[in-house]
Amino acid sequence: MNNNDPANPYQAPEAPVYSALESRSRELVSGWRRLGTYLVDVVCFYLIFFALILGILFVFGDARLDFMDGLAGNFIVIGFFLMYYIGFEWAFSRTPGKFALGTIVVDEKGNKPSAGQIVGRSFGRLIPFEALSCFGSKTRGWHDSLANTYVVRVS
Repeated sequence: MNNNDPANPYQAPEAPVYSALESRSRELVSGWRRLGTYLVDVVCFYLIFFALILGILFVFGDARLDFMDGLAGNFIVIGFFLMYYIGFEWAFSRTPGKFALGTIVVDEKGNKPSAGQIVGRSFGRLIPFEALSCFGSKTRGWHDSLANTYVVRVS
């Protein structure tokens, strides 16, 4: 049977094949845009975390906040920090800062990163002074390089 037979109900539909990155800018975003994204994310993170703490205060009272003292409190903040980035980037490939500044995280083919890449990116952010790695001639941060991801503009 002819592969181009319109009467063949089992024939696969024809569609143009293109990379998802072709619909987006191939240009990496600047270090300044990355800084702006980071600052918006820091504000959003602390607003959400503050709302969570207020909720705990409202429901349980201030006696239940003793767990935030010392090392346990640091682990709780780090855990929530990881949940913030992993949750948003897994669901949307974008954090609130990336939404606000028109950027998105993609893999090397321009598609949504895998769950492993997103987790790797998020843990890479815990490297001391990692946020400074987005400046210079190369606008790809260490957390991007470790996870083989890119941050590009949404067009």
